[in-house]
Amino acid sequence: MSEIIDPITTAEEDQNLTVTFSTAEKINFSSAQNGVSILRKVKLINRTDAPLENLSITIESTPSVIKPKTWTLDRLGLGEERKLSDLETPLNDSLLSGLNEAEFGQLKLTVSADDTELFREDRRIEMLARDEWGGIGDMAHLLAAYVSPNDAVVATILKEAGRLLERGGQSGAIDGYQSKDPGRVWMLAGAIWSATTALGLTYAYPPASFETRGQKVRSPARVKSEGLATCLDSSLLLAACFEAAGLNSVVLFSEGHAWAGVWLTERDFGQVTEPDVMTVRKAIDAREFITMETTLLTKRPTIGLEQAVSAGRDLTAERNEHTFQLAVDVRRARVARIRPLASHCTETNPEAEQIEAAPPALPKPLAFDFLPGDLVDEEPKTPQDRISRWQRKLLDLSLRNRLLNFRDTKQTIPFVCPDVSSLEDQLADGKKFKALALKDEDPVGQRDLLNKEEPKLLEEVARDAFAKGQLAVPLTGKDTNNRLLGLFRKAKSDMQEGGTNTLFLAAGFLRWKKTDTDTRSYRAPLLLIPVKVSRRSAQSEFIIEHHEDDVRLNATLLEFLKRDFDLHIPELEGELPRDESGYDLPLIFEIMRRKVRDVAGFEVVEELAMSTFSFAKFLMWKDLVERTDSLRNNALVQHLVDNPTEPFLAEGAAALPSAVDVDRRVAPRDMFTPLPADSSQLSAVLAAEDGHNFVLIGPPGTGKSQTIANIISQCLAVGKTVLFVAEKSAALDVVHRRLSAHGLGDAVLELHSNKADRKSVLNQLGRSWDRQGEVSEAEWIRVTDDLSIKRTQLNEYVAALHRKGTQGFSVYEAVGHAARAEVSFELSFDNKDAHDAESYAHLSTLAEAVGRCHQIVQDRPALPLVGAEEWSFGWQTELLSRSENLRKATREVAEHATALTALCGLTEDALNKDRLEELVALSGWPANGSDVSWGLEADLSNAVQESERLAPMLDAYRTASEALSASYPLDRLSTIPLDQMDADWRRAQTKFWPFTTFAKSAVRKLLQTYATGGKADPSNDIAGLDALRRINGDIETIALSSCPAFEEAATDATRLAQLIGEAQQFRAVTDPLSSKVSDHSRWAQVKLTLARRETGDLRTALDGFSRLHKHWIAQADAFQQVAGTDPTTHSFDDLTQLLDQTLKNREALEDWTRWINVRNQACGAGLTSLVETVEARTLTGAVEEAFTTAYAQWWLPQAMDAEAVLRGFSHWSHEDAINKFRALDDRATEMAAGQVLHRIRHGLPARDGVARKSELGTLRHQLGLQRPSMPIRSLVSEMPDTFTKLAPCVLMSPLSVAQYLPAGQAAFDVVIFDEASQITTWDAIGAIARGRQAIIVGDPKQLPPTNFFGRNDDPEEDLPESEKDLASILDEVSAAGIPTQQLDWHYRSRDESLIAFSNWHYYGGRLVTFPSPATESQAVKLHQINGTYARGMGRTNEDEARAISRMVVRRLTEWLMLPEEERLTLGVITFNGEQQGLILDLLDEERRKNPELEWFFEDDREEPVIIKNLENIQGDERDIMLFSITFGPDHAGKLSMAFGALNSDGGEKRLNVAITRARQELHIFASVRADQIDLTRTKALGVKHLKGFLDFAARGPVALPSQDDGSLGPVENVFEAAIKAAIEAKGWELRPQIGVSGFRIDLGVVHPDHAGVYLAGVECDGATYHGSATARDRDKVRQAVLENLGWTILRIWSTDWFKNPKAVVERIHDALTTHLDDDRARRAEEDATRVTSFGEELPTDDIETVEQNNATETVTAPVKLEQVPDPITDLLEPREEPLVADVNQPEHVSIEAVATEEVGDPTPDPEQFYDVAYIPRLARLIEDVVEKEGPLPVTLLSRRVAQKHGWQRTGRRIVEQVRAALARIDVHNADGIDFAWSKGSHSNRVPFQTDLNRNIRDISRAEFAWLYDANATTLEQSDDPARDLSRLAGLQRLTADSRSYLEACLEWRKESTSKPVADAPQENRDCDP
Repeated sequence: MSEIIDPITTAEEDQNLTVTFSTAEKINFSSAQNGVSILRKVKLINRTDAPLENLSITIESTPSVIKPKTWTLDRLGLGEERKLSDLETPLNDSLLSGLNEAEFGQLKLTVSADDTELFREDRRIEMLARDEWGGIGDMAHLLAAYVSPNDAVVATILKEAGRLLERGGQSGAIDGYQSKDPGRVWMLAGAIWSATTALGLTYAYPPASFETRGQKVRSPARVKSEGLATCLDSSLLLAACFEAAGLNSVVLFSEGHAWAGVWLTERDFGQVTEPDVMTVRKAIDAREFITMETTLLTKRPTIGLEQAVSAGRDLTAERNEHTFQLAVDVRRARVARIRPLASHCTETNPEAEQIEAAPPALPKPLAFDFLPGDLVDEEPKTPQDRISRWQRKLLDLSLRNRLLNFRDTKQTIPFVCPDVSSLEDQLADGKKFKALALKDEDPVGQRDLLNKEEPKLLEEVARDAFAKGQLAVPLTGKDTNNRLLGLFRKAKSDMQEGGTNTLFLAAGFLRWKKTDTDTRSYRAPLLLIPVKVSRRSAQSEFIIEHHEDDVRLNATLLEFLKRDFDLHIPELEGELPRDESGYDLPLIFEIMRRKVRDVAGFEVVEELAMSTFSFAKFLMWKDLVERTDSLRNNALVQHLVDNPTEPFLAEGAAALPSAVDVDRRVAPRDMFTPLPADSSQLSAVLAAEDGHNFVLIGPPGTGKSQTIANIISQCLAVGKTVLFVAEKSAALDVVHRRLSAHGLGDAVLELHSNKADRKSVLNQLGRSWDRQGEVSEAEWIRVTDDLSIKRTQLNEYVAALHRKGTQGFSVYEAVGHAARAEVSFELSFDNKDAHDAESYAHLSTLAEAVGRCHQIVQDRPALPLVGAEEWSFGWQTELLSRSENLRKATREVAEHATALTALCGLTEDALNKDRLEELVALSGWPANGSDVSWGLEADLSNAVQESERLAPMLDAYRTASEALSASYPLDRLSTIPLDQMDADWRRAQTKFWPFTTFAKSAVRKLLQTYATGGKADPSNDIAGLDALRRINGDIETIALSSCPAFEEAATDATRLAQLIGEAQQFRAVTDPLSSKVSDHSRWAQVKLTLARRETGDLRTALDGFSRLHKHWIAQADAFQQVAGTDPTTHSFDDLTQLLDQTLKNREALEDWTRWINVRNQACGAGLTSLVETVEARTLTGAVEEAFTTAYAQWWLPQAMDAEAVLRGFSHWSHEDAINKFRALDDRATEMAAGQVLHRIRHGLPARDGVARKSELGTLRHQLGLQRPSMPIRSLVSEMPDTFTKLAPCVLMSPLSVAQYLPAGQAAFDVVIFDEASQITTWDAIGAIARGRQAIIVGDPKQLPPTNFFGRNDDPEEDLPESEKDLASILDEVSAAGIPTQQLDWHYRSRDESLIAFSNWHYYGGRLVTFPSPATESQAVKLHQINGTYARGMGRTNEDEARAISRMVVRRLTEWLMLPEEERLTLGVITFNGEQQGLILDLLDEERRKNPELEWFFEDDREEPVIIKNLENIQGDERDIMLFSITFGPDHAGKLSMAFGALNSDGGEKRLNVAITRARQELHIFASVRADQIDLTRTKALGVKHLKGFLDFAARGPVALPSQDDGSLGPVENVFEAAIKAAIEAKGWELRPQIGVSGFRIDLGVVHPDHAGVYLAGVECDGATYHGSATARDRDKVRQAVLENLGWTILRIWSTDWFKNPKAVVERIHDALTTHLDDDRARRAEEDATRVTSFGEELPTDDIETVEQNNATETVTAPVKLEQVPDPITDLLEPREEPLVADVNQPEHVSIEAVATEEVGDPTPDPEQFYDVAYIPRLARLIEDVVEKEGPLPVTLLSRRVAQKHGWQRTGRRIVEQVRAALARIDVHNADGIDFAWSKGSHSNRVPFQTDLNRNIRDISRAEFAWLYDANATTLEQSDDPARDLSRLAGLQRLTADSRSYLEACLEWRKESTSKPVADAPQENRDCDP
């Protein structure tokens, strides 16, 4: 495929149309027939400054191999990218069909717009001949088109194949896979092969590189007619025959070669092309697929299928895999619709032709053990099927079993022993033997002995040696030692991996045959005598001695004889015969001889050999068979047997306890865990105690073994018996060590590996019998009750602190909110619970909306007239309309008001509301009514008073008038002599009658004369008239004479009041204007006119104004209804302006209404103060943050007052409680073991108080024997009741369970099965069924089952690397739905980088890891080795092995100088056993040179040096681990993508195990770089992860997708930000969120004296603290782990901070100061000690270490090995900070400090590195570096700059910043590499610098040219100048890459001159950031 990008420049430079298109490079007739499109991709990108329209894209060809095709694009927008679809371009098949030779054509792609051509590209394409295939590049899938199953020749071959089958006595049917029998397919393929060989073909050599370039292909007819065939021709012919026969064929390619293959089962590769050789090899190893070397079809005499298959298998063997290209699966090609090539010619009848060669015989049928294993392993469907399958898997009676087919290999040692029986006796007595190599002794020498005499002589020598304690070996000394060493290592490994001894002397053999006519015989050992091979040191000889195990008969042989030969030997199935000295071997041999005497081909031979034998499978099978009926007693096993697909837990069943249940459910007095534990571990302990069956997942380093120990302790304490089972001794040992270290050793019986000898078992039982368990129960209760109280106290604080309020946040969160800067307003609500979460969220939303909406409207003109809250188009239209109307009405009123003002002589004031009201009142004065002009000058207030005084007078006057008897002229009262008449009347009354009558009559008459009507009554009227006279006098005093309505006594009071009122009204109208008069005379006239109610112009003007005002009011009301505000409150000028503003800003109406809406809601919700502050624009931050802060500041005091624990909190009191809690917890932990022992007191009688014939009597008897005689299994069976009392916990391997526990042994309460991922179900089920409750422990991400007990250990018969992993018991129980508990806290790694890769790739980042206080991680180091992998020739990498050996020796030698307790531990991991063996050999040699190193290798060390491979490293850990990748380029420089077990399914699990074994350092020794691993050549996930891991080791965390942010993150909350700022103000440097996993330290305080180190950590009581499930996690475990890693942790309590932040800061500052002083003193003391102790340094290792960056070959002294290229390029992904807490740049940078950088000291400042103002200082730093080291590449310069700033990694940001600061130097490009030069120093020759540690490509060609010139005389005569120049440069080893660079430099030297060049620096081109 080819591809081109062609930019077309348009009007402006750099503005173009980019067109990308790709096409096929080659086409032919098969391309046309199978619909292959010539066009693969067309993409257009518009980079112009305008859209492109009417684009036409056309493709056409010359000749017309395709029809022209045009695509049309209506528009391609600015910056738009468009890919064309419908790229189908049918080929001209008639043209291509007629080609008999290849020729070239032209493709033309054009892009035009409106007849203007924008792009054009002509491209050449190769058109192949009809019968020509184009190679595996573009046309790999089309190869299947040349496979012609329908060719007549193919039919002829198949017919002949059928005949051959019939001749061989088989069916001649060509029946494909119908039989479902791989054996039948094998015979069918063999017949086809034989028939094809009969064609008598001759080999024709193919063209060079045909597999990539292609070749012409002969059809089957041409092959037969010409008799010629290349390897490809013959492969295609054979593939066609297979396909025609109904078989799935494959054609395979390597470099320069092709061959064929066929599937024996109906399968395929799943894709047309398979590039992964391991996938092919897996299929071959699985015996599902065979390949054959097809060139053997041309050999004479003809060769059979077996030999062809053997040759074909060799082509994919490991030593040839680097040449493999790919395989083409014909069946998958057919599925992909690749059809056979059509043929239009008629073939002649091939039957008339003679067969030229005799076909070979048919192949032999497949052996019974050769069939594909997967075909017979059907999934069981019934319970009995499952049990039968487990039993079948355990019983191996095949010839692969060494117990049935013993052969002499490198893993066996034959002995010449004169007396085997005596040997057994002497070994049992403790005698030790050495090996004597007979071939070195050479007793025969040059003597010419008879054949019968030589054995006698050798026997005599052997007898003499035997008497001296030697066993004769018929081998050389070297061979003997090598075999002994191999067996020594093998037996040791087996003991570690399987917990059992596998090394035995095979005494006596049964020779047997399958049938009496069989020509081959086999040997099966009879008696197996356990031995061990040992040596004191690597210098010592090996000795052979007795192993404390039972001598046993080969039980596998007995079962084999039963099943296959119906031969029963009951005499040997029980206890073996014994004599007075031990086992009676002669009798055993004699019994066997008698039993086989009549069986043809069987005989017993008394031979002796030593080897490893694994009979574990048989023992476990036997145990499973014997206990089949009792399997279901275990609920878990019952579930696996009966219904594994159903849920395990019934609906409603109790779930497993969770971590939070620990503190909630369990009182400390009920927890008996003597080991430290976190909550996830304790929840597993609770689950075990509760009786749950469950799976415990324990990833690496999560404390799995200590959890198991705690589970055992807890179960024992509650009266449960425990069986702990693990296959590996290491897993059993570590649990035992933990239990023993805490005082529980005597409660545990080890019954595995070397602990399973009789003496050891009896000693353990004896100690258990003697154990005492008396402790103080009261002390335990006191301590645990106090602990419970403290735990509750701590939990209550956390609960109160983090308990959510009704509004949804806690006090802690509120403290964070309140920690922000003070806000300028306060909020207040009814009470602290005034809001729930919903209402608070509503408030917050309102606050945010207030801020956001105000932000929108604040810069726009305000619209105060608009108060509506909802907007719509109709509303806006109506508002605008009414605004216009109102504006018009307002203007009219204003105009009339102005005129009226002038008419009235008033001042021309603004027409505000008051003036308007005044004018409105004036205009509203009625035109009709009384004349009130009298009131213009009157004192109306006095008039009102007078009228009020007059009113009662008038009433009295009226009352008196009405009381008169007659009517009188009241207006003339003064003329009536009332006084006289009153006196006369009174005198008349005093007279006697009749005088009185006369007198009264006279008065009456006189009075009557004044009356105008009626009859006068003096007695009444005189007084009345007198009163009227007085009232009238009073009325006359009223001062209302000016008022027309005042008529004295006749005044109408109502009219008077009305007239005064009108006068007052008039004055009210006119008086306000009186002060605003400009023309007083006019104003006086106006008033008079109005008071008189006169008509005229004034009246007309007033009436007109009144009408306009009413209209204006109507418009204002209408406006108010729409706008929501009252416009009448504004002055007319303001109103007019506001109306104009509203009309002008109509586009803002929508946003303004939204603001009004939000504002009103906020005010209604109580946020008025917030709204006012926002409107005043006094807030500096976000409004919602201000609201949150203000709310928190209001709420916090109330919330804290409501919680007593918060209200009374003090940091010192709380920290005292924590310390007391820790102390009590420690004390309870210390006492736990004693409590357990107290609870498991067995109550058995003392030794001297038991009967001889009792269980304990038997035990006492055996304890008293020097050599105990009773086998362990018998002893256990003899103690059915007391065994579990003495050993309530037993530690065993699966084998020892089957071996030592009788079938009827009482079940344990709990079985704990560890490392369950490594053992199959059938291996584990027997042990699991020994208990009532099962706990399966393991990690599905670690090693799968390794088939330890079933593998064949002969190196000649190694299992294929691609053998599939077996399903483990862990997988099965997990799939069966057993509940799962998980451990997540990772403790092993003292540096997070050690677990980071696995945590990301295998555990999803779930593991909680803890950061190291050192930021510069050195824990993972890549050592790049220029090693060679001996592919196919030993499978080792000697360079890596020697590099590892050197480092091991150097480290161990250094540690010898340390006290023993300070010495670290070390281990080595290899990819395979061969590399492991080589390293062991190298270290043995070093141990011989330096015996002091033996200390580290002694087996009694708790952790001796280990050298293991991927398959057996699981379960081990060491401080320092060295990992040999092993694989790499072979001797030809080829690198295969086969990496052993990593290529298999589950290979990534092996990598996970390998890279997680180290506690402190992991060193990777690799001969391959990550970029060399080509994932297109393999699909294996393990290889993909290896590539990623090498990249991670080289580059650091940037290689992990999860680490984009590096170790550091932002502060978790505002509270922590406030703390950080406050402490930094004291001069400390803090960095937030230290760590890379779910757990991070809140703040790290950078050590002021040491770069890359934290002085202390600061933790708050935030989410991480609250998230801890228990008080122990929170306040003890986590801090203990951190302190163990070297952290000093200071705590800040949020409650304390809220109360007094300044005091908290001072406390932390003081603590940091004190700690810094202490640290400085400690470091000074350590430095002094170090100088004293290590005066002489050890030699440094000569291995280049790539520490998180890849380096190329280094030129220095001593010379470094070649390294990988530097990764810093412009395409490099952005590099983040180091894995463990490096430096993120602070957000604040002091610009002032940088301002004077030009003249200041260029001291590196990482804090300011990324600031623009820092560039001048950075430029000076760069200048200094270049002056010292220049010229140097800019990439190296970037690294140097990074190192000066304290960084170990150099990422893109650093490189970009460096490139931005190159102003003070010159940059010149040399062959694509930018070199930095000092200003003006560039030259073609500069002196070679020898004192710099540089990679070869870091050296400029100018330096090499100078070095050459300086040594020109010597180099000119050299036959290899590049090599000799490299030696002069200090390079000891010249690699291909280095040679290429040196030769380029030499070529440049020839072309250059010694004169300085004058070309300009390239800063402008190269240095732009």
